Amino acid sequence: REDLPADIEACLQTHYDLSQSEAHPARHLTMTGSLTATVEDLGISRNTAKTHLRRIYEKTGINTQLQLAKLVHRLAQLY
Repeated sequence: REDLPADIEACLQTHYDLSQSEAHPARHLTMTGSLTATVEDLGISRNTAKTHLRRIYEKTGINTQLQLAKLVHRLAQLY
């Protein structure tokens, strides 16, 4: 499991207009690679996670978890 700087969340909020409640699972999902692990670790329901993910996709213009991971890793290189 790879750690990403927490600053990534602020970067996602600034550049993609994600809310804090969207940016946090975006970063966490990228680290775990698993929606199930993200749901368990963050203590949110699967439906809430899916809603966040749908909004993340809409705001960033991506369509898959792999694309999200690539986006977050690209942003992480700025730090």
